[in-house]
Amino acid sequence: MRAVLVWLIAALIVAVTPFAFAKVAIVITAAFAYMHRRATLNHALGIGATWLVLAVVTEMAMSAHLHHAWTELLGPPSHPAMRMLLLIAWVAAPALFARESEVDAAHRPADR
Repeated sequence: MRAVLVWLIAALIVAVTPFAFAKVAIVITAAFAYMHRRATLNHALGIGATWLVLAVVTEMAMSAHLHHAWTELLGPPSHPAMRMLLLIAWVAAPALFARESEVDAAHRPADR
């Protein structure tokens, strides 16, 4: 539930922000606000995938409701670089703040 609430706040701010790099910064800030101390990379990527699905579903719903394309969360198709940047940001931003799991740490070779 917390992940959806943080995504909703981030999505509202992203929707009213006109600049791509500001949108990416907002997504990264939201990811920092969401991620907790013990969140692993698997958890972070799951949250990122959830956020991307929510963004896609929201854009589809808004486009259907408005009867024209609404691309505020993922960027317009006419700017593919910006669109790819935002797609990657929604998925990867939580992973920037993930911690190594105890299982992964146990399987890492010891430092010499």
